[in-house]
Amino acid sequence: MDRAVRTGRLFELMVLLIALLATVGHGPPGLAPIRDLDSPYRISNEYMIFFNAGAPPTAVRSAVNDLQADYPDVELLAVWDHLEPRGFAAKLPQTALLTLRRNPHVDHISSNIWGFVNDADLSTRTGQASR
Repeated sequence: MDRAVRTGRLFELMVLLIALLATVGHGPPGLAPIRDLDSPYRISNEYMIFFNAGAPPTAVRSAVNDLQADYPDVELLAVWDHLEPRGFAAKLPQTALLTLRRNPHVDHISSNIWGFVNDADLSTRTGQASR
């Protein structure tokens, strides 16, 4: 095989590998990825929801209010709508989690690890999203 052909094929494989690695952890198209699901330190059914950069504070409040209306068993742990990235933390049933993954304002969701949310000074503990 000619050296130029081998180099060309190697380059094609590298580009393919880079493209594949760039999609790892991003989940199916149209759904926000969930991170840290495999962590041994995660707290079951507790998640931190992070919104896209530049998402307005109303996007967070609207998502929380919709969740609480549609899923009465959602337990809000914290809201941070005055910082970037905006978001909130909650105990969520799987159906509510899927709803959030479909929200176009949600960048990603992380499992709550080691009770991080309980110790976060930057969070506002509240029973509702309005301020």
